[in-house]
Amino acid sequence: MPALTAVAKTSFRWVIRLAVMLGVIYLLLAVVRSCNCPTEVYQTTTLSGFDFEISRVDCPFNPSMNVFVSRTGQSWLTKEKTLLFEYSGGVDPLPVITQVDQHAIQISTPWISSVWLRRVRWEDLSINYNIAGIDYLRFNDIVSFGHQLDLSGSDLVEYVRREVRERLAKGTKPFRNGEVSGYIPLDYGNGPDEIADAIIAEWVASGQNFNSRDLLFLDPKLVKAFQWRPSPSKPSALEDKGDR
Repeated sequence: MPALTAVAKTSFRWVIRLAVMLGVIYLLLAVVRSCNCPTEVYQTTTLSGFDFEISRVDCPFNPSMNVFVSRTGQSWLTKEKTLLFEYSGGVDPLPVITQVDQHAIQISTPWISSVWLRRVRWEDLSINYNIAGIDYLRFNDIVSFGHQLDLSGSDLVEYVRREVRERLAKGTKPFRNGEVSGYIPLDYGNGPDEIADAIIAEWVASGQNFNSRDLLFLDPKLVKAFQWRPSPSKPSALEDKGDR
């Protein structure tokens, strides 16, 4: 028994040492991450029992604006906040958060570069968006937003078709990322209706899986900047030659 006790004591000491080492490593990684991605909080707002925080994370090559939500009244030790909206864009002007009713808010933004995350609900709160414009909008973002609205089947297909057509009607063009040649324009026909129908037909035929496709829509003011890049006359819709 004394031998077993000695072994137990030794094992316990090693467990404590390992836990301390892991804790130190975790803290070091947290410090390194905070140094590489400094965060600045620009504004906090309280609306109908919810606290909203607008901040910017300046990670190298991937800075983002963030809108967080949490319940009002939580102490700073136990406060849990959830990311509602993450996008690429500047801080001037900041997004504006307004109350629609007791269970709904609206987040309004100026023209932004791209959307990384956009929730439509959190707990009993609904989130509406009023975005002036998006430079780079991925097809998968539209599909994801439809899923968040609990759409499926023909309802999801119709929603995506309507959203795609609306953006095409504003002059955006379908592109995909190329491995060497940058953004490559895609030929789906002419006019918003024909292009939208072709994209949706291809999406449905692929089993509604465009993850390898990286289809995105570029805003009109950016289209000309990419026209000089070499591209095939009509690349295969399911061809994958580049990563985002």
